[in-house]
Amino acid sequence: CLCDNDNPCTTDACVDSICAHTALPGCATCLTDLDCAADQACAVEVGQCLPIPGQRLTAKVAAELGVGTGTDIVTVTLDACPIAGTNELTGATLAVRLTHQWRGQVEITLQDPGGTLRVVRAADPTDGADDVAETYDLGVSSQEGMPSAGPLCVPGQPWIVTITDTLAGAHGGYVDSVSLYLVSASDP
Repeated sequence: CLCDNDNPCTTDACVDSICAHTALPGCATCLTDLDCAADQACAVEVGQCLPIPGQRLTAKVAAELGVGTGTDIVTVTLDACPIAGTNELTGATLAVRLTHQWRGQVEITLQDPGGTLRVVRAADPTDGADDVAETYDLGVSSQEGMPSAGPLCVPGQPWIVTITDTLAGAHGGYVDSVSLYLVSASDP
């Protein structure tokens, strides 16, 4: 018998011509990051929540976005210098959680300690859905705009996340949290 139930969080077996689907402990299915626990992201291609690697730096922002006129900007600084291990960056992931009535107005950029600026989410006026609950795998040397095995900590030079409502006043929102996960060469 064919027993695949298309659920990545079960093991499927055919026993005596009867399908059995056993839940995998700790596994959660997902459609978006909102379906996942803290420190997990939705791997949409497999429909499963997976752990985000690295040491987490989180800022609980609690700031309104886009409630005035013109462009509205929320800036978040994350100092990586308290992170233990080597200072050699081998991977980075950014997780952003915010509510917004028209997420296509929102642009998100990340500036690393060396000053390289990268747009991780471009504004898209055709995207009229609500909210941003997204995780961005930034890679390192394989991704354009990220330092190649650069330092994750430069004293006095934090990582800077800028969240911009490109059409403030039309639709508003609220920035909840920003987390940066950094993987150093000494991480397992």
